[in-house]
Amino acid sequence: MNNSTIEVINLITEYNTSKVNLTDKIAKIENSFSKNLIDPIEMLEFLNQEKLSKELIPTYLHVHTFHLLKRSKLLQVQQQLKLYFPQEFVSCLGKNPNYYSKLESLLSNHDFFEADRVTQGLLSDLAVQNCSNRKWLYFTEVRKIKNEDLYQIDLLWDLYSQGQFGISIQKKLWLTCDKNWQKFWEKIGWINHNDYKKYPEEFTWNLQAPKGHLPLFNQLRGVETLEALFNHPVWTSCSPTT
Repeated sequence: MNNSTIEVINLITEYNTSKVNLTDKIAKIENSFSKNLIDPIEMLEFLNQEKLSKELIPTYLHVHTFHLLKRSKLLQVQQQLKLYFPQEFVSCLGKNPNYYSKLESLLSNHDFFEADRVTQGLLSDLAVQNCSNRKWLYFTEVRKIKNEDLYQIDLLWDLYSQGQFGISIQKKLWLTCDKNWQKFWEKIGWINHNDYKKYPEEFTWNLQAPKGHLPLFNQLRGVETLEALFNHPVWTSCSPTT
């Protein structure tokens, strides 16, 4: 394994301990790929071993490196990708890889508008099985969503937005607003001069949006559903799969 490949692996594995900031890490990894300094097969082997680890909490560098490998024109790389990762990287970690693959694909392409629509459908479907015709979620149904499913959806939003979006992000912001919904709406950009923004044209569907802007939940139906999501046991559970 060459030095550049080892350096990139170290950047990924030391994500939470390295003093190098995320922007610089991304630049180093992209530079190594653009100059063909990385051994793509060795990197794929590393990501596959990471995938198989039960202790893995994936980071943005995992998924970013994965998508850099997907751009490779080498036949061997593409064959290994299909073998190791029949779905997107994070989806392959869960018990139901097919279930979240569409959402992950949309988020990886920063198609946040469509990802938001898919998310609402997933949450409703997870709460009430075989109710795919209904695209909204009742607050009384929220606790029926399993920890692992809500965790997976939130993780995908968090990863592909680099910590900008996600339900757990929204909950943290809500708490910083002392659970004051009006302040919270203002903070995440859901209202404009005390008026609710019009869907979809007045919302921001890119990373320039305020932190916590996505995914959306309909305030006109009240705050009960979002509050129930914020109070879901997944956020206090020792393990998201319990």
